[in-house]
Amino acid sequence: MHKDRYIAGNENGLTLIELLVSLLILCFVAAVTFQLFHITNHSWLQAKARSQSTRSATRAIQLIAHDIRSSQKPSALTRPVVVSAAVCPGDTIDIYRYNDNAVLLKYEQVRYRLNSGSLQRALVCNNHPINSVDWYAVTWDTIACNVCAGPAGVFADTSPLTASEDGRRRIAVSFQVSAPSAEGLVSPCIVDDIYTTRSQVIEGQIAGSSPGVRVTGISVSPSQQNNLDDDATSFDASVSIYPIDASNKSISTASPGWLHCSVSGLNIHVIIDAQPSNADARSGTITITSDDIYKRVTTITCKQKAESFF
Repeated sequence: MHKDRYIAGNENGLTLIELLVSLLILCFVAAVTFQLFHITNHSWLQAKARSQSTRSATRAIQLIAHDIRSSQKPSALTRPVVVSAAVCPGDTIDIYRYNDNAVLLKYEQVRYRLNSGSLQRALVCNNHPINSVDWYAVTWDTIACNVCAGPAGVFADTSPLTASEDGRRRIAVSFQVSAPSAEGLVSPCIVDDIYTTRSQVIEGQIAGSSPGVRVTGISVSPSQQNNLDDDATSFDASVSIYPIDASNKSISTASPGWLHCSVSGLNIHVIIDAQPSNADARSGTITITSDDIYKRVTTITCKQKAESFF
């Protein structure tokens, strides 16, 4: 008699223990991979942040060093580099120099300032060495962001107290730059150095000239007086000097003999002679000149009628 026999075939698959071991190995590999990615990404962010702050600080200090080293005294009584001593000492510096390659405006004044964490630079060109500048109206270039001043400010004149005003000045520059995206990943880039100015007085300047605020403009109102009576008469004119904080606001006048000018401050009183008999209409110009070293001129044009027969 033959007996029926059941022979089981091979059964493919994973037991529960094998599945759990596989999952455990997979989680371990994923954790290691994620950790490696995190470390790599963190290192890349650190390098990027460090590069940003270093590049910004390098650009700023190169500009500052070049300007300080190329500075020149604008007059015998003014230093080539002047560090501010105002509300925030050391946050502003003025640098004077002479650009012989320029056609007209050869005198340059560079100002650096720390403004709300930004280190900014402005350049103004003039036709005379010392001028009153409206720094609110000039264009400022931001050369570094996220800047923090050093203990004594960004700038400091560290020249010895016995140093001659004609000698070289030692200007300390101290600040630190943080990367905007660092988020505490890297320490700020620190700049702390000293630069020496030149001692030359700009060629052609007046020895001992006052470093006060220079007159940059002058105007008069009225600037014309037409159809004046042929009889003796008079009128008043008012002069304006720019800038309003100019050190020397005195003026002088020059005019034809039939126009008599008297000056009181910035007011001019003009007395006009009567026309001679049978005379034709006449005209003349009153020239008003500021007494500042860099003189500014304006004029009043006067026209008088012909002598009347009635």
